[in-house]
Amino acid sequence: MTSISQYKSGKKLLIHCLGEIVKQSTGQLFYAQELTTDRPQYPFFTFVTVAGDHEELADFPDYRNYQIILQLDAHSNDYWQADDLASQLFEALRDPSYKRFLKQCSMTIQTTGDVMSHNAVVGSNYDYAVGFDATFAVISGLTFEDTDLDFPYSPHTTIDSTDISDGNNDSKISIKKQEVTK
Repeated sequence: MTSISQYKSGKKLLIHCLGEIVKQSTGQLFYAQELTTDRPQYPFFTFVTVAGDHEELADFPDYRNYQIILQLDAHSNDYWQADDLASQLFEALRDPSYKRFLKQCSMTIQTTGDVMSHNAVVGSNYDYAVGFDATFAVISGLTFEDTDLDFPYSPHTTIDSTDISDGNNDSKISIKKQEVTK
């Protein structure tokens, strides 16, 4: 992908974030489908804009909320590899650590379709495309510097207990997470 130092919120930034998620969750590259004719190197991922800049609400002069719907596909010369890769991306978009990639840019994933075959002609050129449609909520009018974006994956953690000390009289408070069982 092209290196850009500043991103305005919108489809280009969404694609940049998704490219990072694809690369880190599956180890593959992410391309616009229109740029993949006769691509000899498998596997890889593509996106197609199903609906771009679909307004949710109108009359926002500075910041505009809208949706972008993308078709995300894994391509391989092996059907089951394409299916596994598409499932990996599907699950990654539900992972809180990958969701953070989008959230830092004021974007969220809203809905996804099921993982399914998107082959127009089955086995055409030995290219199997398996994927899903995803709807993303985006806020326009924001600008992000590349240096401000944080993409390293870090597993989601929860704090089970903590100790707090009072600086005045050294009294300690312990808090432990309790699970409620029914």
